Amino acid sequence: MNKTEQQIYKFEEFGQHISLWNVIPAGQGNSLVLLRKIIDGIQGNSFSQIPSLLIAGEGAEIFSRAVANSLCSSDIREIDAKYLTTNQSQIQFFRDSLFETVNIVSSVGGLGLSESVLWHLIKNRVYKFSSYDRKNFEYIHVNGMIIVCTKDIKLVPPQIIKAVDFKVIIEPYTQEQLELIVHQRLKFCGIDYGDDGEVLKTIIEYGNGQLSLIIDFLKICILMAQSESREKINLKLVQRASRLF
Repeated sequence: MNKTEQQIYKFEEFGQHISLWNVIPAGQGNSLVLLRKIIDGIQGNSFSQIPSLLIAGEGAEIFSRAVANSLCSSDIREIDAKYLTTNQSQIQFFRDSLFETVNIVSSVGGLGLSESVLWHLIKNRVYKFSSYDRKNFEYIHVNGMIIVCTKDIKLVPPQIIKAVDFKVIIEPYTQEQLELIVHQRLKFCGIDYGDDGEVLKTIIEYGNGQLSLIIDFLKICILMAQSESREKINLKLVQRASRLF
């Protein structure tokens, strides 16, 4: 496929296209295998209700979005737990969920979201919200999937860990896997690279080997390349981008 035939996307659109069948596995790939089996079970009606997931480790949010896309959901809701600080914000996020809805709550670790509310929604799939004067009530039902994400499972309250149906721990990425992640995102944006792979290694080095930092730095590299109408990045561009990172 040449450049004119290749579909080119914006960097921020990556999450809309990733699935469990094109995401780069981590470590030995055990977490990816488990998630695929869960999806196969859902599609094969092996569960009485859609299971809840806790995905922990570097790349947890990427894998969460891959799960949602693999279910072909048209109602994917994503929010950082710190923004679920009030009854109203919790009601607005979880209200009117359907069987196909996927609710992704990231950065769970006591930052805003009431542990009691989340526990009830995971365990019982319903929570009774009351007004301040306790004269009015609203029942919120979760009919779809709840995915709880965190970089470190130690930050998640023990009762939440016990409440979820499946706990999936993302293994550490190898150097080769990190290089493949960078390669995949560059190709997604229609950007090539040279220097016999040194570009990939250098991007990972500037990202300190941490996936989130690597992605942040890569975004700057791609932005610079696109602003200069480049279809290929080299070491000089990466080094210039490091001064902005």
